[in-house]
Amino acid sequence: MNTEKSAGFSLVGMALFMMVVAIGVSTLSLMAPNIETIGREKTVAALRANKSALIGYATANGRLPNATEFGSVVPNPLDGYQNTIQYAFDSRLVTTGAVCATPSAYLSVDSLSSVALVIWSQGRNGQVNNATTTPDKSAGAMAASTTFPNSVYSNNGTPNDITDDTDDLLEWVTLDELKKYFGCQDLEASTTLFMVANALPVGFELETYGTFTFTAQGGSGSGYQWCVESSAIASGLLNGDLSFASPASVAVVGSGACGSAFVSDSSTTLTMTAASEFDLGDGSATGTSHEIRIYLKDGVGNSVNRLFPLTVRSGMVSMGKSYASEYLSTATSTATGDDIYTAQLTGTANIGVSWSQDSRFSDNGDGSITDNLTGLSWLQNANCWGNLNWIEALDQVTALNSRTAGYNCTTSPTYTGTATDWRLPNRRELSSLLHMGRYSPAIPVPTSGLPAPENVQNDWYWTSTSYAISQPVNNAWAVNLDSAAIASASKSQSYDVWPVRGGQ
Repeated sequence: MNTEKSAGFSLVGMALFMMVVAIGVSTLSLMAPNIETIGREKTVAALRANKSALIGYATANGRLPNATEFGSVVPNPLDGYQNTIQYAFDSRLVTTGAVCATPSAYLSVDSLSSVALVIWSQGRNGQVNNATTTPDKSAGAMAASTTFPNSVYSNNGTPNDITDDTDDLLEWVTLDELKKYFGCQDLEASTTLFMVANALPVGFELETYGTFTFTAQGGSGSGYQWCVESSAIASGLLNGDLSFASPASVAVVGSGACGSAFVSDSSTTLTMTAASEFDLGDGSATGTSHEIRIYLKDGVGNSVNRLFPLTVRSGMVSMGKSYASEYLSTATSTATGDDIYTAQLTGTANIGVSWSQDSRFSDNGDGSITDNLTGLSWLQNANCWGNLNWIEALDQVTALNSRTAGYNCTTSPTYTGTATDWRLPNRRELSSLLHMGRYSPAIPVPTSGLPAPENVQNDWYWTSTSYAISQPVNNAWAVNLDSAAIASASKSQSYDVWPVRGGQ
């Protein structure tokens, strides 16, 4: 009997025990979703409280907190799972005054753009989940466009396996929201960045241009940055004639290159300074507009730019001044010897420089001579190829440099040198030979037997300088070596050609 009672009690007890275990397991299974729900609810509440705290801080301080300040600004640095809440923000908005001055923010949440800040919880699993295999949420300062995915919560169906659950939770503030809190509409007039400058005046090839100022107004942050783009200047066409400073030198870069060429710590003004006179060499820079684009950036990175066309004409407006300041000196021939070597072609007026016809030129021994007054070298034969039209004249000088067939003078003396930098003289260079007290020819004539030009024609000679008034530019300037006259003529006319080199 005792044995049977003991065995029966054991079976009943075991049954009761199994029932208790089953109920406990069922209860825990029912509790698991509640634990997850509680964690999510606490996290959502923490994120919303933190968002409000961040807006309050920004409104009071005129900027967003940086990454170091975040933990002391928000009331809940941890989420409902006791994981650290993450914080990302537009790097520009931690600068005072930048919120109203910034046109759009770098951050996006899915397709929502111009987001100023994002805070997020990594959820129960403590991992970054984006419903993809590659996490791309990053905390800290964002200095470029960055998208934060806001994945819909999902579970893989296994409550105790949370490794691939998509459970991140996000809150964010757009830039427009911040601007409303800041009252930016009332501040736009003072924070909008402007560049103040009039149109560039027309430049003349032989004229003083002076200085021109571009002024910055408005903007945000501390200081300004300037950059100058111009293919014409960067390629050397106007190089040496124009320079920029603010107050440090601002280099000129080619079109589209200003992205990395801004000059920092600049003043509110950018000054463009021209050389004493435009000296455009072969004259190819005249008669057209050359684009100069000025970029301005404020202390928080906002930028504006303006295009300024610069037109350079051939200087015929002040021809009388050109004669008076540069060429009148050729009417004085009272001194001899080394006096004439003191004047070089520097672009400054040479009024009263003394010279002697007999020592004006030096023979280079290769069919060329050097004008000791200006430093320019000329072919000794002033009538190498007879009369040519303007395009033919340019082509013939090119042939002289490349030594192609028919390049040399058809009459004596021929050129036996090796120089390859001959050019058609511009109007200024050819006019430098004029002697205003002579005619037929109107150039210095040394005593017989001394170095001098040969075969000078009492006729018109081409210059490389186009006549800007004619549109399209079908005319060019010519100099008459019989009467010292200077005038424009159709490029289809046939005139004499006298190449020059050096002096630049």
